[in-house]
Amino acid sequence: MRADPDPPCPDPLRLDTHYRVAALADAHVVLRLLNVLAQRDLMADAIAMHRDGEMLTLDLHVAALPPEVARIMAEKMRMLVQVVAVDWQAEPART
Repeated sequence: MRADPDPPCPDPLRLDTHYRVAALADAHVVLRLLNVLAQRDLMADAIAMHRDGEMLTLDLHVAALPPEVARIMAEKMRMLVQVVAVDWQAEPART
């Protein structure tokens, strides 16, 4: 098996972004969080969710976002009433 001669190179203008959202467990909060992305015609590449009593932890991964959009998405998620906290990390996207 040959190694890939041209591995993906980081793109400094795009970020692979991971959001971790803590929110009150509410039937609508997941849809509202996804709607924040949909308003910009974006989709999550991966979603994981865990409910612990009255709290919900949601992990969203969105690939190849411009840095300013990644920041704006976090701010919009924080504005939702049910959201307690939004932490996010980003690294240069692989192209």
